[in-house]
Amino acid sequence: MNKKVEKEMNAIELAPQIIQLEEEIVEEIKNGYFQCRQFFEKYTNEEIDSYFEKKKDFLIDLCQGFYQKFSEYEKVFSGPKALEHINKYQFVVIYYRNGALNYPRSFSVFIDRIKDFNNVPKETPDMFDVDRYITNYQSSRGLDQFLHGLFKNIRRIDIPLRDREVQVLKLISDLNFLEYKSDGTYRIFSPTDLEILQALQWTKRQSSTVSRAVNFLYNYKICKFNSIIMNTS
Repeated sequence: MNKKVEKEMNAIELAPQIIQLEEEIVEEIKNGYFQCRQFFEKYTNEEIDSYFEKKKDFLIDLCQGFYQKFSEYEKVFSGPKALEHINKYQFVVIYYRNGALNYPRSFSVFIDRIKDFNNVPKETPDMFDVDRYITNYQSSRGLDQFLHGLFKNIRRIDIPLRDREVQVLKLISDLNFLEYKSDGTYRIFSPTDLEILQALQWTKRQSSTVSRAVNFLYNYKICKFNSIIMNTS
């Protein structure tokens, strides 16, 4: 038998298995999402010290359960370092197009309040649209379509900001501030916390306030920069 024909036949035989596997992955992600919803509704940052280890154990168990079932799937980060990664970061990487779903962190970050007060939104974001999407999604539609819709709904989540975060966001969204330093010269590096502090005309005692606001915006991917692209024309 021609090798090309044999390869095509093998691919045809594997297709139903892959489709079923991806449907099972969708169901696992959906179940994991609602497990996170229940866990973080029950445990908040009111007793952060006693709940932190509980949260870590919960997330590791969730990740290990997923990994044990689907580590052979080609789009799941696997290998010798995979379990080490799970134990350290508490998420499984599921590659998707040019990025990845960090399961469950890609969605748990919005409902996890078991962390320092300064690292959580002033109010828990409204997850209604994500809840509805995950509840109604039929796994038979496939994993790729599921992740596409999930990311689309995640990007629509409104994150309540404190006044300090609003002020910092407005500043680092200002193209003039990003292009020029305070002395009028072109900026070649990203603004530092000190430059943000000075531009806002805040006192040195408020330096930690700037750092907290910047970290918050970065952690929730509201606004993040790590380099400046120069226009030399």
